[in-house]
Amino acid sequence: MACYSRRGLDLLEHPGMAWLREIKWPFQSAIFDGEACAGDGHEGIQAVFTERKRVGGDMALVLFDLLHVGGKSVMREPWRDRRNRLQDLLEGQQLQRIAVVPVTDDAPTLYETWVGMGGEGIVLKNPASLYRPGERSPAWLKIKPKLSLDVKVTGLGREDRLG
Repeated sequence: MACYSRRGLDLLEHPGMAWLREIKWPFQSAIFDGEACAGDGHEGIQAVFTERKRVGGDMALVLFDLLHVGGKSVMREPWRDRRNRLQDLLEGQQLQRIAVVPVTDDAPTLYETWVGMGGEGIVLKNPASLYRPGERSPAWLKIKPKLSLDVKVTGLGREDRLG
């Protein structure tokens, strides 16, 4: 069992991720794309940094994609096929703290629900898209809320620009 961050850091070195070693996976080998989350996934990145350091930390693993299974790469398969493989691989399994990210054709409702619950945003994927490690693909579109602030100018301030 191994679990690495995007930057290649061994996440199993963190006491809050040690529970992953105890999982009885229903397959010999697989490589997933996913995300370690704190609590129910809405607590944000600072909670992840805190919980993964704490023995018995409230951590979970949410899986997005399947990249290899049984020693074979499936990255050149369309996303819809990889998603079906991922669901088939975990179907009927009760794996504590492991979830597969939900999929829907109703992106506006998913976005409003997820962001309304505090989620960072959603990713829209072309069902025919291939997995391209380390690349931003136009076939995957990340939708995040934009922060805007209303401001009221109460004084003139300085005319010269500050560095």
